[in-house]
Amino acid sequence: MIKVLVLDTSRASIYDTSSLGAKLSETAALINPAGHMYERELVTDAPGRVTHRGSQAHHTYDPHSTFRAQATQRFARSVARYLDETLRQDHCKGVVLVAAPRLLGELKRAMPRSARDKVLGEIPKDWVQFPPRVIAQQLRNAKQERTLVVH
Repeated sequence: MIKVLVLDTSRASIYDTSSLGAKLSETAALINPAGHMYERELVTDAPGRVTHRGSQAHHTYDPHSTFRAQATQRFARSVARYLDETLRQDHCKGVVLVAAPRLLGELKRAMPRSARDKVLGEIPKDWVQFPPRVIAQQLRNAKQERTLVVH
């Protein structure tokens, strides 16, 4: 059995399949309610104001890391923990990760070594909105076209 993780900032779907391109059955779905929220919906305060010393102009103070980015990082860490637990319990060959490139990097940084060792391949695409039958077809195409990055 192979696991397929399809992820975006608001949802993670985990599927089981016998081989890449075969029928997928969803075994878990993790939801991040903050994934579709605007920054202003995640915090109660408006951005602070600062004055530029040279021109005396007022500017909005924006932090380097937004609350939305922090929520995405927390979600990636929780998905990585869940995936690690699942891979330890189930007897499977490994997992294929499917997510947008930036989120894929975030997920891989959050994954423990034991889970990273079970990664069979990666597809840097956002397929969360696709039904399982389309994801299976896309996996089959990626395998045939050799666009699936295999480790």
